[in-house]
Amino acid sequence: MAGRLGTESGNGRGGLQRLRSGLRGRTRAIVAAAQDGSLTAERLTDLLAEAARAQLVASYAGDLKRRIEPLLVHAFHLALADGCGFTANGVPAVRA
Repeated sequence: MAGRLGTESGNGRGGLQRLRSGLRGRTRAIVAAAQDGSLTAERLTDLLAEAARAQLVASYAGDLKRRIEPLLVHAFHLALADGCGFTANGVPAVRA
């Protein structure tokens, strides 16, 4: 029945269980606390701060990886080229 609250429409306890099962980490903790009635304004602030820090760290790590990867590949290329007796642009290296 459309519009009926309960597990069939995705609302109510069953709907929250399905929602919660698709969540991960700190978001899951917030939903769980709301579901069991232990979510207070102070607890929500703490959980949000934890989630924000975790997201910021993950975002920064991903950004760092994207920025550093090309530099490491280039350094690897230079090391290979130097070991092969050629410079990075393919010109034979002059050794003293």
